[in-house]
Amino acid sequence: MKFKNFLSEHENVKTENKLLKFVIIVLAITVMFNFYYVDKASHSEKIIILPPQLHSKVVFNGNKPDKAYFDQITRYVISLALDYTSATARGQFAELLTMLSPSAFKVYQPALYDLANRLESAGDISNAFYISTIKVKKDKNQIIVEGMNDTYSANTLLKQQSEQYQIGYEVKSDRFIITSFNKVKANGG
Repeated sequence: MKFKNFLSEHENVKTENKLLKFVIIVLAITVMFNFYYVDKASHSEKIIILPPQLHSKVVFNGNKPDKAYFDQITRYVISLALDYTSATARGQFAELLTMLSPSAFKVYQPALYDLANRLESAGDISNAFYISTIKVKKDKNQIIVEGMNDTYSANTLLKQQSEQYQIGYEVKSDRFIITSFNKVKANGG
């Protein structure tokens, strides 16, 4: 692109440089707007997934799942952790461990496998947890689950009590990761 508007070559080059600088600025502004709108679109994108044991669609807005997702995934986690028999406990605990963060895995793996060993040696023991409420605290990344926990030996009810569990979680790349799973003490703490 050569301008021949001026008699002086120097003036022609200056005019070319001004035009090129203007084009570069326009392109830079266009690229910045493009990045902004692509980023905005990626956060407002809805992803619909159906992981194991979920029975209806759940929606993610950006990296934030809807309430239906938390309800269904909580029921799944509770069933793996608290609905077991002597025969099924080890398999359920192994599946639950795949949902734990690496730091939580180190803490809970020995305890869960120890419980599975004790259940297998005890014989015909089973546990059932009946959920009454699920409270999601998104600001703290916690789920509070309340319900009735029943423990049986053969057909005999050994223990029945109301219990509350707290599940710490994070959602990374649309994957639910358990960071903690604890029974809340009876005094509320």
